[in-house]
Amino acid sequence: MSHLRFIKTKAEEIYIVRLEPGEKIPETLIRLADSEKTQFLIFYGLGGFRRARIGFFKEASGYEIIEIRSGENRAVEVASIIGSVIWNGERYHPHIHVVLGLTYSGDVRETYSYADDPSPP
Repeated sequence: MSHLRFIKTKAEEIYIVRLEPGEKIPETLIRLADSEKTQFLIFYGLGGFRRARIGFFKEASGYEIIEIRSGENRAVEVASIIGSVIWNGERYHPHIHVVLGLTYSGDVRETYSYADDPSPP
């Protein structure tokens, strides 16, 4: 039998945060959690990064870190960023996942569901 852990809460406050050029994640979110003295912060967002370092977990060797840089006059599209910042009794611990623009991502202008698309497959 698996043991599930959960936190039951009611959202009391919602913050809308816009990062300024040069601000970093997770540092900015840790500062927000600390300034508000919260023990649990959940966030999601989208936008663009100038550069990012992300890790892929490999069971045999741990995390492989890759760096993604934007092109000239172009941002790395952030299709989704989601995570949490949790106080563990000693420090804030961020856990963040991101989908970046090496996938098909962008602002939706128009879509067609598969069933309604008149073009041949």
